[in-house]
Amino acid sequence: MCPAFKLFVMLALLALFALSTTLLPLVMAAEQVADTSSNAIFPGGRFYIMPAIFGAAGGGVKFGRTGNQICPVTVLQDYSEAIKGLPVKFTIKQDIGPVIIFTRTLLDISFEYKPGCTESSKWVVIDDVAAPYVAIGGA
Repeated sequence: MCPAFKLFVMLALLALFALSTTLLPLVMAAEQVADTSSNAIFPGGRFYIMPAIFGAAGGGVKFGRTGNQICPVTVLQDYSEAIKGLPVKFTIKQDIGPVIIFTRTLLDISFEYKPGCTESSKWVVIDDVAAPYVAIGGA
Protein backbone atom coordinates (compact mmCIF):
# COMPACT_ATOMS: atom_id res chain seq x y z
CA MET A 1 0.00 0.00 0.00
CA CYS A 2 1.10 3.51 -0.76
CA PRO A 3 2.08 5.53 2.38
CA ALA A 4 -0.17 8.41 1.28
CA PHE A 5 -3.15 6.05 1.00
CA LYS A 6 -2.42 4.59 4.46
CA LEU A 7 -2.31 8.12 5.88
CA PHE A 8 -5.62 8.95 4.15
CA VAL A 9 -7.31 5.82 5.56
CA MET A 10 -5.98 6.51 9.07
CA LEU A 11 -7.20 10.13 8.96
CA ALA A 12 -10.60 9.06 7.62
CA LEU A 13 -10.98 6.48 10.41
CA LEU A 14 -9.88 9.05 13.00
CA ALA A 15 -12.44 11.56 11.68
CA LEU A 16 -15.18 8.90 11.72
CA PHE A 17 -14.29 7.97 15.29
CA ALA A 18 -14.28 11.62 16.37
CA LEU A 19 -17.69 12.25 14.79
CA SER A 20 -19.19 9.12 16.30
CA THR A 21 -18.03 10.00 19.81
CA THR A 22 -19.05 13.67 19.73
CA LEU A 23 -22.01 14.20 17.40
CA LEU A 24 -23.76 10.86 17.66
CA PRO A 25 -24.42 11.09 21.42
CA LEU A 26 -25.95 14.55 20.91
CA VAL A 27 -28.33 13.24 18.26
CA MET A 28 -29.14 10.10 20.22
CA ALA A 29 -29.79 12.07 23.42
CA ALA A 30 -32.57 14.14 21.85
CA GLU A 31 -35.97 12.56 22.47
CA GLN A 32 -39.29 13.44 20.91
CA VAL A 33 -41.38 15.56 23.27
CA ALA A 34 -44.79 14.08 24.07
CA ASP A 35 -47.81 15.12 26.11
CA THR A 36 -49.12 13.22 29.13
CA SER A 37 -51.02 10.86 26.78
CA SER A 38 -47.76 10.05 24.90
CA ASN A 39 -48.90 11.99 21.82
CA ALA A 40 -46.18 13.90 19.95
CA ILE A 41 -45.99 17.66 20.42
CA PHE A 42 -46.01 19.46 17.05
CA PRO A 43 -45.32 23.14 16.29
CA GLY A 44 -48.41 25.31 15.99
CA GLY A 45 -50.68 23.00 17.96
CA ARG A 46 -52.73 24.14 20.96
CA PHE A 47 -51.38 22.85 24.28
CA TYR A 48 -51.80 23.47 27.99
CA ILE A 49 -48.72 23.39 30.21
CA MET A 50 -49.60 21.59 33.44
CA PRO A 51 -47.81 19.45 36.00
CA ALA A 52 -47.25 15.93 34.65
CA ILE A 53 -48.76 14.39 37.80
CA PHE A 54 -52.29 15.34 38.87
CA GLY A 55 -52.32 16.36 42.48
CA ALA A 56 -48.97 18.12 42.25
CA ALA A 57 -48.94 21.66 43.57
CA GLY A 58 -50.51 24.04 41.09
CA GLY A 59 -52.26 24.03 37.77
CA GLY A 60 -51.66 25.48 34.32
CA VAL A 61 -49.83 28.61 33.26
CA LYS A 62 -51.33 32.05 32.71
CA PHE A 63 -50.18 35.67 32.57
CA GLY A 64 -50.67 37.99 35.52
CA ARG A 65 -49.44 41.08 37.34
CA THR A 66 -46.55 41.01 39.79
CA GLY A 67 -44.91 43.82 41.71
CA ASN A 68 -45.91 47.24 40.37
CA GLN A 69 -46.90 46.04 36.90
CA ILE A 70 -49.92 47.72 35.35
CA CYS A 71 -50.10 45.22 32.49
CA PRO A 72 -50.28 41.48 33.28
CA VAL A 73 -47.07 40.32 31.57
CA THR A 74 -45.57 37.83 34.03
CA VAL A 75 -45.99 34.12 33.23
CA LEU A 76 -47.41 32.45 36.34
CA GLN A 77 -48.62 29.02 37.39
CA ASP A 78 -52.17 28.91 38.74
CA TYR A 79 -52.49 27.82 42.37
CA SER A 80 -55.36 25.42 41.66
CA GLU A 81 -54.60 22.08 40.05
CA ALA A 82 -58.14 22.13 38.61
CA ILE A 83 -57.35 25.16 36.39
CA LYS A 84 -55.86 24.33 32.96
CA GLY A 85 -54.52 27.84 32.45
CA LEU A 86 -54.19 29.44 29.02
CA PRO A 87 -53.36 27.55 25.82
CA VAL A 88 -49.87 27.96 24.38
CA LYS A 89 -48.29 27.18 21.05
CA PHE A 90 -44.73 26.16 20.22
CA THR A 91 -42.86 27.49 17.21
CA ILE A 92 -39.52 26.08 16.07
CA LYS A 93 -36.96 28.89 15.84
CA GLN A 94 -35.10 27.54 12.81
CA ASP A 95 -36.58 28.24 9.39
CA ILE A 96 -35.68 24.71 8.32
CA GLY A 97 -35.58 21.55 10.33
CA PRO A 98 -37.84 18.92 11.76
CA VAL A 99 -41.55 19.39 12.16
CA ILE A 100 -41.32 17.29 15.29
CA ILE A 101 -40.23 18.83 18.57
CA PHE A 102 -37.30 17.12 20.27
CA THR A 103 -35.84 17.83 23.72
CA ARG A 104 -33.02 19.88 22.17
CA THR A 105 -35.18 21.84 19.70
CA LEU A 106 -34.93 25.63 20.04
CA LEU A 107 -38.48 26.92 20.51
CA ASP A 108 -40.50 30.05 20.92
CA ILE A 109 -43.43 29.69 23.31
CA SER A 110 -46.40 32.03 23.17
CA PHE A 111 -49.90 32.18 24.58
CA GLU A 112 -52.75 31.96 22.08
CA TYR A 113 -54.16 35.17 23.55
CA LYS A 114 -52.51 38.34 24.82
CA PRO A 115 -53.59 41.30 26.91
CA GLY A 116 -54.30 44.44 24.91
CA CYS A 117 -51.42 46.25 26.62
CA THR A 118 -48.69 44.07 25.06
CA GLU A 119 -47.40 43.76 21.52
CA SER A 120 -47.09 39.97 21.62
CA SER A 121 -47.74 36.93 23.76
CA LYS A 122 -44.28 35.43 23.11
CA TRP A 123 -42.44 34.33 26.23
CA VAL A 124 -39.15 36.04 27.13
CA VAL A 125 -36.76 35.57 30.05
CA ILE A 126 -36.15 38.74 32.04
CA ASP A 127 -32.73 38.18 33.57
CA ASP A 128 -31.46 41.70 34.25
CA VAL A 129 -33.04 41.71 37.71
CA ALA A 130 -32.14 40.07 41.02
CA ALA A 131 -34.71 37.28 40.52
CA PRO A 132 -35.06 36.35 36.80
CA TYR A 133 -38.57 35.50 35.61
CA VAL A 134 -40.54 34.68 32.46
CA ALA A 135 -42.77 37.34 30.92
CA ILE A 136 -44.64 37.95 27.66
CA GLY A 137 -44.16 40.64 25.07
CA GLY A 138 -41.13 39.40 23.16
CA ALA A 139 -40.59 40.36 19.54
